[in-house]
Amino acid sequence: MTVSGAIFTERFVCQMLTDLISIMPYAGRPGRSPLDDAIHRMARLFRALRICIGELKEYYTHLLESMDTVPPIHTLGTRWGNAQIRTTGPAKLCQPPHMISPHFTTFNVGGDEVRLEYWRRLESDDAMRPVFLADAKRGSEVTKVVVKFTYKYNVEGHKLLAEVSQAPKLHHCQREESVCMWVVVMDYVQGAEVKDVLTDPAHIASLRAAVTRLHDHGLVFGDLRKPNLLVVEERVMLVNFDWCGEEGKASYPDDVSRLGDTTNWHSGVKYGADMLKEHDAHRFRVLTEKELSD
Repeated sequence: MTVSGAIFTERFVCQMLTDLISIMPYAGRPGRSPLDDAIHRMARLFRALRICIGELKEYYTHLLESMDTVPPIHTLGTRWGNAQIRTTGPAKLCQPPHMISPHFTTFNVGGDEVRLEYWRRLESDDAMRPVFLADAKRGSEVTKVVVKFTYKYNVEGHKLLAEVSQAPKLHHCQREESVCMWVVVMDYVQGAEVKDVLTDPAHIASLRAAVTRLHDHGLVFGDLRKPNLLVVEERVMLVNFDWCGEEGKASYPDDVSRLGDTTNWHSGVKYGADMLKEHDAHRFRVLTEKELSD
């Protein structure tokens, strides 16, 4: 048995809420028979479900009470068996927001509360990459930002490059227990995507400086690919520090193999392998046809 949940936001989202739970009796805890243990396991699951369903009903009851007008329910005189048919008539409800956004909407900077107003998903084709465009409101100051939710992030590497304007300015970057993920809030930077090999000497020098700065501090970027680069005038900015980590300690994730043509990666890049500076140097050569050490 498993329990799943589904919601409608700007898209349909369905997710497993539990692992597969066996309903078969098997040798369980000391002092309980296999059948007794299976019954106890299922009883705990159904009790938890009853509590959760009650909390959901309470949530939606309060949600309806907060609306301008609650939809009226009209009862028809027709019955089918024991079921009474009900129809919901038209009603004027409060206007919905421009998008149904993540519930993480506030954080603090220097003792001031910053509120996020989400506008749209930046990577609309990939539901597994929750990255949003938003306004960060701090008093009367409004800053356009990117809000990214991720399971892993290297704040040290991002800050190192943000200090020299080779990564977007960070406003917030920490693991939030309310979403069990890292929440990264950074400046929204308009720039050009890298489509081909970099040929502009200024762009090559900028990328070399960024990678070298990380290496000088013992860090490897790890994921030096075109989607993670942004050309802003004479600079190249790095915009994704999910993989970035300390050389010899950080390792490649299990999805490294899904990132396209493996011949463009260093031969040492594989699942679970240590990330090394020479791997960045190889990717720099692929992107620029130049040596990192020049």
